[in-house]
Amino acid sequence: MMMMMMMMMMMMMMMMMRMMSVNRHSVREMILHPYETQSDSFYFVDNKLVMHNKADYSYSGGP
Repeated sequence: MMMMMMMMMMMMMMMMMRMMSVNRHSVREMILHPYETQSDSFYFVDNKLVMHNKADYSYSGGP
C-alpha cells in the first residue's frame, strides 16, 4: 500500500513538472538566490480562511 502511494506521488510530481516548465535562466536564478523563491497557500472551508502557509525555498543544495 505504501509503495503504491509513493509511486502515485512520484507520477503526480512528474506530471506537475511537465506542466510547470521552467526555463534555464529561472532555474539558475533560483539556485543562485536561495530562499528568494517563495509561495503562499490559502485554505478555505465554507468560504472561510482556515489556514495560510508561507514558505521559502532553497534549491542550492545547502541549509
